Amino acid sequence: MGERIEMVNSSTHMKQKINYIVNLRVFACIGVILCHVAANNWYGNIESKRWIVLTAYLAFSRFCVPIFLMISGVLFLRTETRVSFRKIYAHNILKLCVFLLFWGMCYQIYNLTVAQKIYVGEGTLWTLISEGFQNVFRGETQAHLWYIYTIIGLYMIVPLLKPWINNLSKKEIEYFLVLYFIFNVIYSVICNLDVEAFKIICNFSSRLSINIVGGYIGYLVLGYYLDAYELPDKMRKICYALGVAGFLFSAVLTVFYSRHLGAVTEIFWNYCSVFVFFWSIAVFVFFRYNLDQCYKAADIIANYTLGIYACHMFVVFELWRNGISTFSFSSIFSVPVITVLVFICALGFTYVIGKIPFLRKWII
Repeated sequence: MGERIEMVNSSTHMKQKINYIVNLRVFACIGVILCHVAANNWYGNIESKRWIVLTAYLAFSRFCVPIFLMISGVLFLRTETRVSFRKIYAHNILKLCVFLLFWGMCYQIYNLTVAQKIYVGEGTLWTLISEGFQNVFRGETQAHLWYIYTIIGLYMIVPLLKPWINNLSKKEIEYFLVLYFIFNVIYSVICNLDVEAFKIICNFSSRLSINIVGGYIGYLVLGYYLDAYELPDKMRKICYALGVAGFLFSAVLTVFYSRHLGAVTEIFWNYCSVFVFFWSIAVFVFFRYNLDQCYKAADIIANYTLGIYACHMFVVFELWRNGISTFSFSSIFSVPVITVLVFICALGFTYVIGKIPFLRKWII
């Protein structure tokens, strides 16, 4: 696929293919779909057994966004990768802006004409287009497109981040990751809990204003670190143990705390929470050391992950609109079955679009 962006990752990997990254990208893409399929009926009766099943699937799938960020860290921050301001802006960021505008408009039109059944005549077409443009700039697009805004911002700092990271020693990178873990990962959980001691700690932490270790930047550095340095077997096992514990705790705590509050809460599995952090590391490490093989199917599908990401919510909406949802039959089976169905449909749709040269270059 040459130099393309797969699921918003600069893919120079056709020249220096990283097999486990290809496999990981496809798995994370499936994770995104699983997350959205399970989430569609999650905001319901928190006392039901069905809700617990959906919660378990959601907790499992939360690795998806951190994994994509870590993949970006590998592909952009590797010492052998050449990154320039011109390439970042003229290739990566420009494509993402076109991608965001196009798909944002598509969902805008769909939501009005199909979901809300509003007739769009000749007189209202330009109003619709104008509103669509404004919504994209306001960030009021289809919910899953939030990631595109985030990754555009991260790409803007890559030309500065890369030379800095490449000139740090292993211990210095580990120090950065420790700070990120303390002031962003742990912070993201305890500051959402109504505990007076935690409020004092969070207030003190915010006064320090260590913004360089905030947001999602740590996941880019973490991906680079896990790719650049070998983990001993014992450390890998610790990663797996912490990861499984993170997945289980995020699910269990979400169930109990939601029922305690009387409403759903996502504080234990936001993408920067300590539980998702460890779970994502475990998934990344597992692929890094156990699935570094070239699978032909994964290599083909990896070309279409950005397009699958873009259009899969159309498939979800249409299935729901036609009565096919996680309520159609037992959620234990309906979530994975519908996930596979959505994945296949989105892949097929993206494959067809990929046959159109201009569209293939800019929107998948």
